[in-house]
Parts: sequence; C-alpha cells; structure tokens
Amino acid sequence: MTGKAQAQIEQIYSYMDQNSEIIENPNVVDDFIGKPIQVWKGFTRDISTALGYTNPVTSKAVRNLTIVGCISLIRHGAAGTPSTYQMLRQPTYDEYAKLQERSTTIDRERAPTPWQITQDSINRLHTLVRDLERRVDRLENVAKSPEVRDIGK
Repeated sequence: MTGKAQAQIEQIYSYMDQNSEIIENPNVVDDFIGKPIQVWKGFTRDISTALGYTNPVTSKAVRNLTIVGCISLIRHGAAGTPSTYQMLRQPTYDEYAKLQERSTTIDRERAPTPWQITQDSINRLHTLVRDLERRVDRLENVAKSPEVRDIGK
C-alpha cells in the first residue's frame, strides 16, 4: 500500500469519525439493542466531495476499512438511503500491513477469494467475541458490587 493510499484511508476514517454520532439506545439490529454505539450515516459520494477524492477511491477506502475491522457496515444504503457504519477503531500500521498483503491479489482479481472472505468473517467474529467478553466482564463487575449483593436482603 502506498503512502498516498494510507493517507486517504486515514482522512476518510477521520471524516467519518468526526461526522459520526453516539446512539444511546440503538435498535438498528438485535446485536446493538441497549448498547451505545458510534455510527456514521451518509453517502460515500459526500465523503468524496468533502475530501476531493473520486468515488472509486472513497469506496475502496471504505471497503478496506471494513475488511480490517475499523468500521462495520450496519445498513447498506441505496440511491436515496444513506449507509450506516459502526465506527470501531482508528486504523493502525498493522491494518495497513494486512491491506498491503492483500492488495496484489485484490487488485489483480478484483474480487476476494473464498479464503479472504472466510478470513474477513473470522476477523469480524473475533471482534464480536472481544466485545462480548468486555460486556460479560462489565456485567460480572456489576454483579460483584456491594449494591447489587444488598438487593436481595
């Protein structure tokens, strides 16, 4: 991945992050009910316009951010309906290295291989498992607190 592509991805993530909002009680999909999440809603063409990129450059950067788990598509938009993405984390050097590793295959074939699709699914599952582990830890900490133990007395 070139330094230019890396800069574009960083700018696009930053734009989405700055124009996102925290939804306190989302009911977007069952996985998010009751858990505050940070989401960006909009059209990739608006990102392109705001940052001066072409639509294909922006679309590829958003796709790459999704592949490495920095953002997650919640709802795919259409002509008049904006897309909704959950903002997960800012891209790191490791993510750029993963994209560099994949780029030669993607650029040549223009479509991910079944192995890449499987890896992307595994990465998303790892992210979900980590999130669930954090949520369970929080629940266990609440259950151990003196206030909760005193409720039954």
